[in-house]
Amino acid sequence: MTFRYPINRMIVTVAVLLAATSPLQSQQVRTVSDDTAIRLDPAPESPVIATLPAGTDLSWVGESGGWYTVSLTGPGGEELLGYVLSSEVQVLGEPPSSATSPPGAPGPLPPVGVPPSGRLAGIPDVEQQYENERNRRSSGLKKLIWGIALIGASNAALDMIPALQVPEPEDYDTADDYQSALDRRDNAETGRSVVSGLGGALIGWGAIQFGWGWRRMSILEVDLPRQGEAPLEVQYAEANERRMSGRGKFFWGLFLMGSSYAAAEWIPALGVPVEEEYDDPAEYQDALDRRDRVETIRRWTMVGGGALGAWGAAQWVRGARRMAQIEATARMASLDLPLSPRDSDLAPELFVDRDRRGRTEVGLQWTW
Repeated sequence: MTFRYPINRMIVTVAVLLAATSPLQSQQVRTVSDDTAIRLDPAPESPVIATLPAGTDLSWVGESGGWYTVSLTGPGGEELLGYVLSSEVQVLGEPPSSATSPPGAPGPLPPVGVPPSGRLAGIPDVEQQYENERNRRSSGLKKLIWGIALIGASNAALDMIPALQVPEPEDYDTADDYQSALDRRDNAETGRSVVSGLGGALIGWGAIQFGWGWRRMSILEVDLPRQGEAPLEVQYAEANERRMSGRGKFFWGLFLMGSSYAAAEWIPALGVPVEEEYDDPAEYQDALDRRDRVETIRRWTMVGGGALGAWGAAQWVRGARRMAQIEATARMASLDLPLSPRDSDLAPELFVDRDRRGRTEVGLQWTW
């Protein structure tokens, strides 16, 4: 049985000496400073798989731009390949430029256009890419809201504005006035179709932008520099704020739905008119028209309240879930985890996996 403790988006520091010597590799490099980072990929934002003290000798197996590929032994005795900046190690013996990488080792990256920071010239860094995708997602959400608002407003206008409603012949004294009302209604119908089409196109565009930005953000979150991550206390406060905001939206949505229904059913002046209670047919018709407008307002208020409640419920659940994750992380971080066979009978092993979406998972595992 194997128990795994993944540590996502956190720096894994293995506080043991990870030195390796291989009879097939004579070339070695030596760390020149404490806490030298050995990374999973040749990039400054790549996860750290080990930190080594100064004076640690490592076998050199390849070169990738400004990075050296080194071989080291993991806690479980397995061989690990990692990357270290060439400026953080000292080459022992002959320079490794003429050496060849073993089969299966990552090939060297072309040094052309790669500045000392390790970022390709002309390509935004990870933080800028993440901010760009966040803006794309926000822009898509705004388009979605505007598209829904356009469709709703165009339909509500024809149902709520008396001058744009379907005319009745008995309401007009002359045939010309009635024809003008019919023409006005036709023009309103055409305008509604055009606006609804624009709103639908805006909704489709916004949905694509929102989905694409969200997906790209989830991918880029893996590569964000770990030192730039907010402390757990700040993340917890943000998650709690999201949860409270969602709860407020949820109850406001319920209030809108309930109050619109109650107003249409309980206020006598807005109820369904009874013909026997009116002496004048014109007054009865006015009451019917008022009831129709009330029904329209109630229907759209119910839709708006339902959308607000669903949005709030999603925020509420996401915030509460994120708070639970941070609480679990804080509990695990406070444990005294064994890091070597001397500390426990169950020696942990460092594992590095990639899932189908390209996410990198780094952590410790125990096998018994």
